[in-house]
Amino acid sequence: MSYRVGIDFGTTFTAAAVHRDGEQVAELVPLGDNKPAAASVIFVAPDGSLVMGDAAVRRAVTDPDRVVREVKRRIGDQTPVLVAGEPIDAHTLAACFVRWVVDRVTEREGAPPAAVALTHPASWGQHKCALFTEALAEQGIESITLVAEPAAAAVAYTASQHVEPGSAIGVYDLGGGTFDAAVVRQLAEGGFELIGSPEGLESLGGVDFDEAVFEHVREIVGTQWTELDFTDPLVRTAAATLRRECTDAKEALSADTEVTIPVMLPGVSTRVRMVRPEFEQLVGPAIDATVEALRAACASAGLAPGDLSAVLLVGGSSRIPLVAQRVSGAFDRPVTVDSDPKAVVATGAVLSIAPAAARPAERTTVAETLRPPVPAFRPRRALTIGVGVVACLAALVVTASAVGTDLIPGGNAAQVVADPITTDGPREVLDKESVGAPAPGETDPWTGEPYRETTQPGPSRPGAKPAAATPAALTPAPTTGGDRDAQVDGAPPSTNTVSPPPDPDPTGPTGPTDPTGVTTTEEPPPVTTTEEPPPVTTTEEPPPVTTTEEPPPVTTTEEPPPVGTEGESPAGTEETT
Repeated sequence: MSYRVGIDFGTTFTAAAVHRDGEQVAELVPLGDNKPAAASVIFVAPDGSLVMGDAAVRRAVTDPDRVVREVKRRIGDQTPVLVAGEPIDAHTLAACFVRWVVDRVTEREGAPPAAVALTHPASWGQHKCALFTEALAEQGIESITLVAEPAAAAVAYTASQHVEPGSAIGVYDLGGGTFDAAVVRQLAEGGFELIGSPEGLESLGGVDFDEAVFEHVREIVGTQWTELDFTDPLVRTAAATLRRECTDAKEALSADTEVTIPVMLPGVSTRVRMVRPEFEQLVGPAIDATVEALRAACASAGLAPGDLSAVLLVGGSSRIPLVAQRVSGAFDRPVTVDSDPKAVVATGAVLSIAPAAARPAERTTVAETLRPPVPAFRPRRALTIGVGVVACLAALVVTASAVGTDLIPGGNAAQVVADPITTDGPREVLDKESVGAPAPGETDPWTGEPYRETTQPGPSRPGAKPAAATPAALTPAPTTGGDRDAQVDGAPPSTNTVSPPPDPDPTGPTGPTDPTGVTTTEEPPPVTTTEEPPPVTTTEEPPPVTTTEEPPPVTTTEEPPPVGTEGESPAGTEETT
């Protein structure tokens, strides 16, 4: 079965995709050890043999002077590349790398491809394209089609999204070593054409961002870096390892907000912490320059930013979050970034040389349409509000189930049921009297007499006027003395009560004194209290009683003698407690 291969030869990574006859999808070919793309690195061995891809990266740790990186930038340069003192043309090294990719695909498919499509920056002129084509022919690749990278990206976009004929699409291609900006238009018969003049920055890409991170780490290390001896192989190996750590940190900041870069150098062992805002501050001016280049490409095509139907973000460095923010803010158009920006150009390249019948049905990648960035807290805030509403509803349900019919209008009335024990409904309260109130006719178990209604206790504040009471409402005084001893022993109290005093003798000057020495008269003088006496309970406006310090209790006999008073109105007796 014949097939075609598309190769995206990038500054830092290279990817390849194949399209077989009779199939509706393009498939990526794994070139790296654990990923589809392989590093665009060439290692020149001492015997002149070449090692490509990830294997060359591993050799660079021990022999960094024999490794060639970013050879794509040097294509068309008259000055050759020096590898261990040996001059080699850059286009020759690039052609050897493409030959290696074709051989890997041939080994996997079991036969050489029927056609090869190779992408190139839109800013390349005829001189660079012709020089590269000649170098490929020397490596045995004669039948080759050169495809501009923006056009290949647009073809891959139309394989997953419907684009109306005549629509203009802006392509923002920020790769590892170069940047290209172009505008392509969808043709009625299929395919795309470049309109206007492509804009590009050949010295701007992901490697420059790697260098910015590396420079940031060196500034933090400070004088310890300048004091290193770079003629020592151990120092050069450690520096190459640190550079690779900086590259990994840059890529990690596209998904994370904070990274830690280990610094392991001879005599230096530390860690450098970097957050995304710091990285964006380093690369912000370069990204602004790319946005202006895309604006210039639109102007050369005679289009305003609003005339574009979409903006495609292509290249591995376009996954930096700041890129989508700046582009969407400047053009206010839908921004589309592919799930694998490193492979979308290779896929579009092979689709551009595939039979026309297979192109409309291609679905090679899944693109994600991005709108202008919105604050990241909105979804979290909506989730918090939703959880709060659900919690409130759950609390209402629990309360309603606990209260029952009290929440229903008219539900406070008690329900009368035949058997209150066997029903689950509210039960009627039959005893509505206050707790502790005696029933009518109930007798006191201690005195044997019916309970009488008494007045509320008077105020206990010193100097307050006692409440008025009638003689009929007086409650019999409790018994004391001998009955108290019996009560302590557990015997029932005596039923004897204190008889009311007889009428006083009007002829007697004074009445007898009680054991405490207090004499009661018709109009006694004001009472003077000493050393915080306890509150005195009075009934029927009794005269104030003068108490002494710790008076002894009054012993009451079964028939106490009456207390004589002067005047016509009798007065009650007051016991000192």
